[in-house]
Amino acid sequence: MMGIVGIAFIYLLSKAVHSSAVWVYVILAFIPFVGLVGLLVLNNKATKILRQHQIHIGVMGARSADLDKLSRSSAV
Repeated sequence: MMGIVGIAFIYLLSKAVHSSAVWVYVILAFIPFVGLVGLLVLNNKATKILRQHQIHIGVMGARSADLDKLSRSSAV
């Protein structure tokens, strides 16, 4: 069950970063250890996009203050 949920989140993350290889990441998720490498590459892309928008990424994820500032600026 957790594998299905994980694959769904990999699909959603790859769509969110506008990756052209969405299904490649999903297929790689079925292969042990190779899927982990694909997930690390996808995570790196997402982190770069967030840093381009001045959102600090730490060990526990993005700071809520940065996300609040981003949501306020997009609402204007």
